[in-house]
Amino acid sequence: MDFAFTPEQEELARTVRAFATRELAPRSREWDRTAEFPKETWRRMGELGLLGLRVPVEYGGVDADFVMVGIAMEETARGDFSCTYGIQLAALAGELLGKNGDPGVCRRWLPPVASGEAAMALALTEPSAGSDAAALQCRARRDGDDWIITGEKSGISLGMVADAAIVFARTSAEPVDRQERSRSDTVDRQERSRSKGVSFPIAEAATQLEAARLLCYRALWRVDRGEPHTKDAAMVKWWAPKLARETIHQCLLLHGHYGYTDELPFEQRLRDVIGLEIGDGSAEIMKIVVARELMGRETLPY
Repeated sequence: MDFAFTPEQEELARTVRAFATRELAPRSREWDRTAEFPKETWRRMGELGLLGLRVPVEYGGVDADFVMVGIAMEETARGDFSCTYGIQLAALAGELLGKNGDPGVCRRWLPPVASGEAAMALALTEPSAGSDAAALQCRARRDGDDWIITGEKSGISLGMVADAAIVFARTSAEPVDRQERSRSDTVDRQERSRSKGVSFPIAEAATQLEAARLLCYRALWRVDRGEPHTKDAAMVKWWAPKLARETIHQCLLLHGHYGYTDELPFEQRLRDVIGLEIGDGSAEIMKIVVARELMGRETLPY
């Protein structure tokens, strides 16, 4: 088994790391303070190919593998965590539209998404259906050449600046099976510190982050090989954000009251990663998925 990056992947990591250090990191705090959407930086990310990684070649992308997407997001996060959502959402747009979309829609939207000229939102979450996408209430009904959408969406990623959105809705009139819905959509936010100094927490965090990183790349590697990856992805989803949040929190505590101010980046980083504990499924949901994959549906708590 070879965990080494290919020369192409190494080059991508170097290129994106340099870009993040030079163009993202110096402006990250200002973007956070003003809530500015960095349009020019978005286009620059498109020029580098970061927004077209999962967009088919025929629509202006590069159709890279999932490990490349992971590398791009990891290195981008070194400069500005929020910019990783651009890569993620563009990849989702390329994946969803590129494989399932009408060719005309793909020709209209995927090239500008890949170039950074357009931002694509993802309208999935609803007030009564967050982690459980199978419980969507939003309906889509065909009316001639159009679709009439009835329902409510909330927490739309990039909704405030997007040029278009991928909307998840039911086209069937069949009722939602409530028994398949999760009974829990909360996140355990314990804030306990086990610090006995500085060196031990650093050693612990380095060890755990390395393990989380390897777990992430193993999941992506399995996707690229067409192997089952549901369990791996769910493990990553509940554990990596929790680990990131705990590590940043520990950094904040180690710096005392200065760590709590905006003079240091920890409060912003903490807000950034906590969103990952909510978006796309809570830890409880992911643990249910892992348990199901390990022991079968009969082990589910509902």
